[in-house]
Amino acid sequence: MHIFPIADPYVLCEGDVYYLYASSPETGVFTVRSSTDLENWSAEKEIFRAASDSWSIDCYWAPECHKIGGRFCLFFSANQRNNPTGALETFRIGVAVCDAPDGRFTDLLNRPIFDPGYPIIDANILCEDGRVYLYYSRCCFEHTVNDLYEESWVYGVELKPDLSGIVSEPVLLLYPEQEWEGRSAPTTNRRWNEGSYIVKRDGRYIMLFSANYFCDRHYAMGYAVSDSPMGPFVKAEENPIVECIDAITGTGHGCLVETPSGLCAVYHGYTEATGKDRVGFFAPASIERGKLIVDYRSARPMVSAE
Repeated sequence: MHIFPIADPYVLCEGDVYYLYASSPETGVFTVRSSTDLENWSAEKEIFRAASDSWSIDCYWAPECHKIGGRFCLFFSANQRNNPTGALETFRIGVAVCDAPDGRFTDLLNRPIFDPGYPIIDANILCEDGRVYLYYSRCCFEHTVNDLYEESWVYGVELKPDLSGIVSEPVLLLYPEQEWEGRSAPTTNRRWNEGSYIVKRDGRYIMLFSANYFCDRHYAMGYAVSDSPMGPFVKAEENPIVECIDAITGTGHGCLVETPSGLCAVYHGYTEATGKDRVGFFAPASIERGKLIVDYRSARPMVSAE
């Protein structure tokens, strides 16, 4: 068994099987791994390869798979091919579909779901009462706030039922405002809120998110709470709830997974042994009296026999 590289992990539970999706180091390709225990994972299986005339061109990041309307929908970020101004970042969010979580996905629209006019990444989906909500991160690129830092913000927007566009305008939900969210700012001139993941518990919406530079040891996770899927969200005073420890640094971009033994948080991080490669971890989690708690000091690595 060995620890395998993985970044921006997302886990879908379908029946008794967990499916693991992640950012791709290969242009135009996404893969999946499967497991029955979150620890031991199968070899990678290719599930998506962009067509030669695809709207997307590179940087295929942060896929998230959901079952919507009887089919599996893989939401992902990528730079778009159309770039008339020569911008350094043209990220948008697309969606591919398939009849199985580990089958061959095809691009549903061959275009981004919508264009907000600025680069966006990190799609996260909530399905509730027949409605589909998309949460995403506005990139720092060319987004200077108060003439100080470039910042990444988290927005929410409702999608059309067929995923072909949006119902209303995006709403700003999260932006850097707590002290810990600026630990990377002195060396990067940037502040981030990104990698959101939303879950509903006891009538309230809990949004997990990441802050700081993903290559920095200070990359960490916090959460915010709202009574509505479109906010306003209030950040927890105890943030961050997952941060670096001696053995694991750069911890972030996570999701929450229900297991027979309870809730788990899944996220990536760096170790001294794996160097510059991000690797996956899972840790016990709970939601107690509206507070999200992750026992990140008990985190265990994901491994594979390949």
